[in-house]
Amino acid sequence: QEYGRNEGNFDFYPGPLSSESGLTDNEVCQAWDKFFILEADEVADFIADFEDNGEINAPIPSDILEWPGAGNEFYGNSPSYSGLFDGSITAPFFDRNNNGTYEPSLGDYPIAKGDQQFWWVYNDAGNFHRNTGGSSLGMEIRANAFAYSSGNTNLNLTTFYEYEMVYKNTEPLNDFYFTLWIDGDLGCYTDDYVGCAPDENLAYLYNADNFDDTNCPFNVPGYGTEIPNVAFKTLLATDAEGEEIPFSSFMYTVGGSSTSPLGEAETESERYNLMTGKWRGGSSLTLGGNGFQSSSQIATHAFDGSATGNGSWIECNTNNPGGDRRMMMNYGPVNLEQGDKINFCFAVITLLDQPHPCPSVANMIGAANQIESFYDQIISSTNEPLAVEGLIEVYPNPTTDQLTTFSAPDAINELTIYDLNGSIVLRPYMNTYDQSIQIDMSGLPSGIYTYKAILENGRIGSGKVIKN
Repeated sequence: QEYGRNEGNFDFYPGPLSSESGLTDNEVCQAWDKFFILEADEVADFIADFEDNGEINAPIPSDILEWPGAGNEFYGNSPSYSGLFDGSITAPFFDRNNNGTYEPSLGDYPIAKGDQQFWWVYNDAGNFHRNTGGSSLGMEIRANAFAYSSGNTNLNLTTFYEYEMVYKNTEPLNDFYFTLWIDGDLGCYTDDYVGCAPDENLAYLYNADNFDDTNCPFNVPGYGTEIPNVAFKTLLATDAEGEEIPFSSFMYTVGGSSTSPLGEAETESERYNLMTGKWRGGSSLTLGGNGFQSSSQIATHAFDGSATGNGSWIECNTNNPGGDRRMMMNYGPVNLEQGDKINFCFAVITLLDQPHPCPSVANMIGAANQIESFYDQIISSTNEPLAVEGLIEVYPNPTTDQLTTFSAPDAINELTIYDLNGSIVLRPYMNTYDQSIQIDMSGLPSGIYTYKAILENGRIGSGKVIKN
């Protein structure tokens, strides 16, 4: 969705699509027109309630009771609901008895990520594409957004977004591209620059000069001299076979310039051109300057730092005037059959008060790599059906020296502590089978750490620890 929501001009609609027809109806759209919100503390308390005696004693919170896990009898009042439409769509949950049905009264619980999480499902086939006028593909998208409250500045200022795209159309789809389209508007939107680091799967937004205008149109507040950068880091992009989908091109457009070759796309073919690394009119991106007919050398990623006769090709080394930038991180091509899935995850990382003009790209890459390590070590583990944050108790947290971990009724077989670069800093216990473990963290520098515990029943507990 680019724009148009305020006027009711939607391209996307709530709810799943039928796995047989690739279609939906108004009743299903209405039943799914909501976000499913989870708080990590609430899920952890629910788990503890069941695991102390094998029963749920306290009232089940509505967010857990009505979680849209497969076959949940407590979710939805639509006659067409019938167990998550046709049974092909379910929000992730831990299934204690492995019967494929979400039963919170028997101790099943949502698999949550972050301290707060929003999960929802939508599609592009619920009605006409009133915003773009494009054609429906028959794509169902299951989305998950989450964040952490953390003493680590980078993590505290990061939000995560996961998308599972399921192709439901009955006809094959070839040369499919998908795009992370960003209208960043960094404070005042009239003086922005953009760039990318393709090898890092990274794009970024920054100010064109050392003062972000505080007298912006429509009374949009500017940052003045305390200007942040925002980095967009792709953490996962895989096809139905689990193969990586390449960051094939990076393009940008200039807002407010509908007649310019650098302006926004207005037709399906113009959008596809931009998604495949060309300008909207079909011209190739070229190295240097603003990338439009700037040289004879074809490029794939705008402002990627490549060497030119005028230094590195970053926008602040050009004569481009700052402006309203929209950027496109493009992925593909992919050929799809009905039922094929694409998994995509990215993080949005804010770095506060960065020196301008031409802020450090290395700082943005460093912060993004730290977030990637955190995601790889901890967050992605909760995709496993036996993994959950909060499965073991860790206290005091934050700690200054001694940390206690406790697990009941299952003992801890192995415990590992990582730093945010993903390096092992402590592995105090292996094959111990203790329910309570004392860990000495006094020798570690202050900061945020993550832990992973493997219990005797094979389940995995994970989370974060702050060392003051």
